[in-house]
Amino acid sequence: MRDIHVIDFSAPMDGLTDEFNTVRLGMKLSRSLEPGDTVMLVEKPKSVLIGWAQVIRTDVGTLKDIAARYAALNHNQKGLDPDGAPARLIENMVKRYGPHKCGENSKVTMIHLKRE
Repeated sequence: MRDIHVIDFSAPMDGLTDEFNTVRLGMKLSRSLEPGDTVMLVEKPKSVLIGWAQVIRTDVGTLKDIAARYAALNHNQKGLDPDGAPARLIENMVKRYGPHKCGENSKVTMIHLKRE
């Protein structure tokens, strides 16, 4: 039996319904998550369970590439203008991790999820 993975979310936690994706810095989760895995969705910093989701797929690439391909389905971009989603996703990631850690050429993992 595989371990249950925890994926943390912090405000804003919009779009965590139906199918969505989340983008994380680095490639660690791409090596540990497989399609069909169940993940626990947790509100950070409170460590409160907000739900469960199933991994549909993961993809790895540069932030610029991943944003161009998948930003419109990102949980924080759902319902917003899809044309501006890549730029907003890049901006949010740089703000969250800091420009010293994250930029357009940083390796990221996109995790596509479906709520259970």
